[in-house]
Amino acid sequence: MALCRRSPVASYFLGLTSGAALSLLAFNFFSSELMYFAKPNDVYYGSRALLTSHGRVEHVREENEELMRENTYKKAIHVNATWAPRCNKHIFFSADPKSGLPTVNLNVTEGRRHLWAKTKRAFKYLYEHELHNFDWFYKADDDTYALVENLRFMLMGHSPDAPLSFGCKFKPFVKSGYMSGGAGYVLSRESLRRFVEEALPNKTKCKGSDSAFAEDVEMGKCLRNVGVEPADSRDYQGRHRMLPLAPTVHMNANGTLPKWLMSYMFYPYRKGSQCCSNYVVSFHYINTGFMYTLDYFIYKLSLFGSHHEHFQKYGAVNSTIFERATAFARSYSQVGNS
Repeated sequence: MALCRRSPVASYFLGLTSGAALSLLAFNFFSSELMYFAKPNDVYYGSRALLTSHGRVEHVREENEELMRENTYKKAIHVNATWAPRCNKHIFFSADPKSGLPTVNLNVTEGRRHLWAKTKRAFKYLYEHELHNFDWFYKADDDTYALVENLRFMLMGHSPDAPLSFGCKFKPFVKSGYMSGGAGYVLSRESLRRFVEEALPNKTKCKGSDSAFAEDVEMGKCLRNVGVEPADSRDYQGRHRMLPLAPTVHMNANGTLPKWLMSYMFYPYRKGSQCCSNYVVSFHYINTGFMYTLDYFIYKLSLFGSHHEHFQKYGAVNSTIFERATAFARSYSQVGNS
């Protein structure tokens, strides 16, 4: 089990806090050579992966679980070489124990028709083995790049005991919206409990068949039917934090966006740099080379003289640094101050 890499500030306030817990779980689904100009339902097939993370008091612990086809673990190696090692623990769900990665065999038939089955069994595995060890469970594709620190920041002002899910909210197929699998979605501990205890056993609430049109759509339906709220992951300015495409696409104000994007996005979307929050959590369709590029720019490139003190003015005069950071996280997440 590896130690989670943190910024000194994050280490400080997490280390001083008593009784505070912050845990994340994520699924990374494998998708070979998929183009972002295709509709999500056209590209959801592929092998998938799962990542989890956990932050509690003195340490932040994370676990990565991936659903893989034969040989697709090669993409997971690059996830493992960039952002995954910042978690304390990671597990890959795979039928191939020779992958060289820590694996759990779900005993599910390989192939695109069985992704929904893999997802259900992976969540059930987490429910049985990790429910009380983690607070938040985050799922993402293997070509997703996630900034785990910003994911923790987004969740700081929310309770894992509330039935919540976070992600890039899409509007087709599910009336209340569902979270895009590519950008990754987060389930609270209570949401995981409801999914396994209330949704899965009831075929009227959750599809019993192991085949499905799209795993993320089915998950959205199941969660809706057990009262899990698809929360707003945008920041207080309405800028998106979990993005379904690569940053090179989202940031190009004069570029051509996929035709499906505007019709799928649940919330208003602004082109160019105003699309995205300063505290972005995830991007999708990141090839392996670009993963290393992002990793360098985010974690290694520094500006001389820069100093982070964003949350010093938040909270009461005698607030601890964790209380100030939590107050900042809550205020930053209040879209339109509502």
